[in-house]
Amino acid sequence: MSNIRGGIRGNMMKRHLTLSASAMGAALLAACAPVNVLNTITPSDDFIIEKNIAYGDLEAQKLDIYTPQNPKADAPIVMFFYGGGWSDGSKDIYKFIGQSFTEAGYTVVVPTYRIYPDVIYPDFLKDAAKAVAYTEQRFDRPMILTGHSAGAHIASLMALDKRYLAAEGLTPCAVISGWVGLAGPYDFKVIEAPYLSIFPEGTRTEMLPITHAGSSPIPALMITGDADETVDYRQSQRMRAALSAGGAKAETLIVPKIGHIDAVSAMSTVLRKEDSPVRPAVMKFVSQHNRASCPAAQSNEN
Repeated sequence: MSNIRGGIRGNMMKRHLTLSASAMGAALLAACAPVNVLNTITPSDDFIIEKNIAYGDLEAQKLDIYTPQNPKADAPIVMFFYGGGWSDGSKDIYKFIGQSFTEAGYTVVVPTYRIYPDVIYPDFLKDAAKAVAYTEQRFDRPMILTGHSAGAHIASLMALDKRYLAAEGLTPCAVISGWVGLAGPYDFKVIEAPYLSIFPEGTRTEMLPITHAGSSPIPALMITGDADETVDYRQSQRMRAALSAGGAKAETLIVPKIGHIDAVSAMSTVLRKEDSPVRPAVMKFVSQHNRASCPAAQSNEN
């Protein structure tokens, strides 16, 4: 659950949003109890889970794999990065995400990654790249990268900034068939602690997903709520415009009257509401993008 507070401040900051630690604290307090309840009441009949698989040499470099009882043929792997403002969060509270995708027949990988204060940018992105590389080697299938809040930031940069996967010997569009961001921060201004430490001076342009938006062919879906008080929904709109200008297929879904945590809790099958468009939109996107995004890679698969 990220801690990025909305608030446009003057003409010079018209395209940026500020980061607020107080917003993160409120988001975490609001989220923890509902998520724990979700995990308690989420059924386990749809999947088999392998926990704490090492994808690297460090203690924090572990992932869980949810395998569906009834796997969908010719389906991509779904990887989910949790949020927490790059300083909190746990893969262990996202059983409901694993169940949501496995019910639809998709294998789900949920990695953990190092966070502040143990590390700063870009180490959590290096961990994410290692998790992608491990998953690619194990399954040899295209991946849809998904994430909520800070996890959406990580998922988008895996797709957009080629440096991280290149360090693992991979080309993003050869292994990533699409990415989905839930309440993601893509275009914001770092102005206070702890983000001034997490993103040191000199990195605050390159760490923005929107900086890299013009150079990727990977399709994207960004979902957020117009009542989000932690990450302003207009970040997703600006990101869609930048991706589209660069030639990528990009979609946004701005859901009326939902907040920051609602964007991810709406993925739950237990809380599923017939009028909620979030989970259907995600599942439709995943089903439509089961091939690598690079034309050459697609040709090699056929």
